[in-house]
Amino acid sequence: MFDINNFKNINRFYGHQFGDITLLELVSCVKSAVGQEEVFGRIKGGTFAIVLRETEKEACKKAKEIIDVLENFKFSIVKDLKCTFVVKTVISPTLNAEEIIYNLEKELRKCKNNNQLFRC
Repeated sequence: MFDINNFKNINRFYGHQFGDITLLELVSCVKSAVGQEEVFGRIKGGTFAIVLRETEKEACKKAKEIIDVLENFKFSIVKDLKCTFVVKTVISPTLNAEEIIYNLEKELRKCKNNNQLFRC
């Protein structure tokens, strides 16, 4: 799971229409790095999830690739877009999708509170 840092501020400063352009550019970048068998989607606001079949180690490598793609992309509106990434193996027969997303969002908040851009 990953989240655009300060996405609300992007919308406030540039306006929602330019925030939407930033989202579209980000989605295009990430889709270029995500394989056909991987699932990529927006959870809400500036929060996204990627579901992989790989091991956590391989998922961490994939997240680093996506981070590199985003860092090298020239966004048309926002010049310094940063995202926080959390990679976590989620295999639990007792948790439903909402609980899994909630737990991942909690991990994202911890990272952001610690000014950490990547946790694997």
